[in-house]
Amino acid sequence: MIDYHNLNVNQLKIPHLDKTRKADVSDGRRAFVQFKIQIHRLFEIVRKIREEKKYKLTEEQVADIVYMVFFYGIDGSWVSFIEDKFNRYSPIHTELAKEIQDKINQNPNLKLDRTNQTNLSTYFRNMYNAIKLVDNSKFLKNVEKKELIKIYRAQLSNPELYVLFFNVLSRFGRKWKEKGYITRYQLLKNIPRGYCDGFTPNDYFPMQYEDDEY
Repeated sequence: MIDYHNLNVNQLKIPHLDKTRKADVSDGRRAFVQFKIQIHRLFEIVRKIREEKKYKLTEEQVADIVYMVFFYGIDGSWVSFIEDKFNRYSPIHTELAKEIQDKINQNPNLKLDRTNQTNLSTYFRNMYNAIKLVDNSKFLKNVEKKELIKIYRAQLSNPELYVLFFNVLSRFGRKWKEKGYITRYQLLKNIPRGYCDGFTPNDYFPMQYEDDEY
């Protein structure tokens, strides 16, 4: 389980968000630093649009919108795809997609519209199925399950936890929440306080966070 996770991470190779630095490639866990920067910049854009257009969007809805753009991208043919994903925010969904794309285009040196689904769909599918495998085991006691997943959790860097948080906070987190995996196995326990762009993970996934132990 851990070996496959680390293999998945080590195979990641992500171009730098700054298109002027074409030679710079972030590989392995460093790729999640680029993911984190992209999500952070998208939060700045969507929150600014909400303020300027006076859209009545909650912070949770903003997080869902940001993660959809981050995961699927909003470049070229993906624009209509994202508009469809934004249908739950009708009647502003078409205008919202255009506003986001326009804001991104104001800084052409940053590839904030790129897709990350190819890399992250496998990563999160593997993580979910690994935890499901342990959780469903009839041969392990609950304490043993928690200990195994604690070892798995220890592999996750802070940027990985950041991306995981917004993944499960968005619509992608439905199965995670239904199964209760995040809180039962304290998967976000090690996120530092103030790390998640104004969000407090404990508000959504109550548990004993590491920072609260000191």
